[in-house]
Amino acid sequence: MSYNISKLKRSLAPRVRDRLVELLPGAEVALDGDRIAIRMEGLDGSIDALAVAEACVREDRSMWGPIAGSFCNLVKSRVDAHFLPSFDDQEVLSRVFPTVQPDLPEQDKLVRGATPVPDLIVASQPWLDGLRVEFDYADVEAGRRVFKRDLAGLGIDAATVAEQAIKNMKAVIPNLTLAPLDEAVMGGRVLTVQEEGLAPAMLRAPDGHTAMIEAMQEASGGIVKKLLACAPRSDMVTFCDIRDRSAASFMVSRAWELHETPAEGCVPLSPRLFTIAGAGNVRYLDVGIGDDRVADWTRHTLAEASFRVPEGWLVSEQGDRWVIWMGDEGPRVRVRIVEAGGGSAHAASQLAAKVRAKHAIGVDVGYGFFNGLPWAWVDTGMHDGFSTASMFAVLPTRIVILQTEVPENTPQGNAVALQKIMATIQPAPAAG
Repeated sequence: MSYNISKLKRSLAPRVRDRLVELLPGAEVALDGDRIAIRMEGLDGSIDALAVAEACVREDRSMWGPIAGSFCNLVKSRVDAHFLPSFDDQEVLSRVFPTVQPDLPEQDKLVRGATPVPDLIVASQPWLDGLRVEFDYADVEAGRRVFKRDLAGLGIDAATVAEQAIKNMKAVIPNLTLAPLDEAVMGGRVLTVQEEGLAPAMLRAPDGHTAMIEAMQEASGGIVKKLLACAPRSDMVTFCDIRDRSAASFMVSRAWELHETPAEGCVPLSPRLFTIAGAGNVRYLDVGIGDDRVADWTRHTLAEASFRVPEGWLVSEQGDRWVIWMGDEGPRVRVRIVEAGGGSAHAASQLAAKVRAKHAIGVDVGYGFFNGLPWAWVDTGMHDGFSTASMFAVLPTRIVILQTEVPENTPQGNAVALQKIMATIQPAPAAG
């Protein structure tokens, strides 16, 4: 049976209302169009029944109950928070710490829909694309997030809270354990910090950057100029010397697996790779080439993927794949798009590992990002006079398999052009 949004909302709204009556004894809970009004001891607000319907319609019907249940529990937590005293004393800022959170538009919309009054929205500050910083108030009796009403009560803005929260990290960093990850396998070449909230906050704090670099130098016994780091979950950061390719390969593969593995007490954070080049110098690792850098190249759409291709190169469709090439004697990349693994960086990693095992290859799998898209790459050696490699790039709904063939005596400029073509990959523009 198919459901449109309006029909699903009419079905779910009374159930959400009835559950809230159970969760909020003494409250007046009533349907009011797309909203559910909640009045209770001075609280006069409403939550969005349409938001939970929109969240459910995107999922299998078996998930509707859990989604609606989580929505109701979130409403209750926000209502409970309304009756806690808001912050009005600057002293509380000494116990506020940054916590990195993923920007998830659909989930964020659901959270806003479950918030009965605007001042109970969690205060936040944008950070890197796809991530934001919220603020944890750490108290022995009642730790919680900082809300917008707290900022109003303190007469400050989010930037001021962020500045103090980052300063507060300096006091807690010595209490965090920076330990080897899988020491039996990697020795001290990959280190990890595990602490809910505070671990990813290390990426936001200059003092965290310094501590991570110093720990890596102590573990390696040498000078470390730049780190590669992963933050797969809200309780974990892993990092290694960016020059140690074997350690990086191990770390990223493990991080992508952890990012997609449910774990109690934490949430998935990001599959992205970070570089740290000193205190305050943190950014994404991304070697993608945007349109502005190759504006004179032609963009070609190949099903769900698109590439920029320079003049003189050919784009040919051959059965279930495409070939981007310079002619019979030139370098080429064969492009095939498969249904499985869409949106999963871990799936790309597994495919690369299978190719590596099949060919008994000694080199490590390489990892990276092109324009925000994860990829895993493996060198498959020389075959019939061609240097070959396989890359698996992750689109939101599919995986792109790219197989390169570079003739042995190819001029370096042509080989570099092939690499640049691959680095321009983006999801194909939406139809219309």
